Amino acid sequence: MKEPLDIPDIETNEEPSVPKKQLQISLLLELIPLALLAVGLLMSYRGNQNWRLVFSLGAVLTAIVFLVNNWILLWQENYKNLEIVLSVFSSLFFLIAIYAIYLQFFHLEQAHFWSRIGRVIGLILLLGTALGFLLRLSKPGFTAFYRRLLARLLVVFAVLIKGLF
Repeated sequence: MKEPLDIPDIETNEEPSVPKKQLQISLLLELIPLALLAVGLLMSYRGNQNWRLVFSLGAVLTAIVFLVNNWILLWQENYKNLEIVLSVFSSLFFLIAIYAIYLQFFHLEQAHFWSRIGRVIGLILLLGTALGFLLRLSKPGFTAFYRRLLARLLVVFAVLIKGLF
C-alpha cells in the first residue's frame, strides 16, 4: 500500500528492517494510550468529573510509548546526524511533556512554566522535523522516519496545547 508522500521513482524492493509483527505490536501499543486521550477529551466535553484522570493517564502513557518507540526506531535504522539529533531532542520533549502533564494534573505552581517550555520546544521540533522531511524527501527510507516523528510530535504538542486548565 502506497503512502501519499511516497515517491514512485525512488521506491526500493528491499526487505524492511523491522519485522511486520513488531510493527503491528508497536502500532497497537501506540493506539491504546491515544484511545485513552480521546476518551478523556470526550469526557471533558461532556462535563464528566473524572476527565482529568483519564486524559492525564492517556497523555503520560502516550508520551512514554512514543519515547520508547522513538529510541527503538532510531537504533534499528541507519540514520544520519540530523535524524539522530531530532530523535534525541524529541525524546527530551516527550519527557518534558510528561512532567508538564504531571504538574498540571496536580495543580502545582510550576505547571504553567513547564507547559510553556514544552510548547516552545515542541514548536521548534515540529518546524525542524518538517524542514528535515522536506530536505530528505527524495531519499528512500527517510520519509517513513519523518512521517512517524511528525505524527508523534503533533499528538504530544496538541496535548500540551489542550492542557488540563
